[in-house]
Amino acid sequence: YAAVIRNLHDKYLEKQDDTLIEQIKNLKLRLNLTRWMQIFGIVSLLLCVLTMFLIYIEYAILAVWIFGIALLLLILSLALLVREIQISIRALSLHLSDIESHLSKK
Repeated sequence: YAAVIRNLHDKYLEKQDDTLIEQIKNLKLRLNLTRWMQIFGIVSLLLCVLTMFLIYIEYAILAVWIFGIALLLLILSLALLVREIQISIRALSLHLSDIESHLSKK
């Protein structure tokens, strides 16, 4: 993402094109989705480790609830991943159709 953002930044400074602004907005959305996906995934993993510890010290009831929360966070993380992939594919499809339209004009 960092290289793409830097590249878009340089292009925008060269020529302030509205399509570049849309690409930048798209990248901001994807970055936010990725950030939250990673946060939910990491917290889910930490809660799974806490669950193992709770089982070890024989707090099984609490472990069940903590593990349930971990599973919900993992579901959220995966849902955000699916959404980010959809946005990414749509953006790449737009680039490909743009290239195809230029090729068909030649």
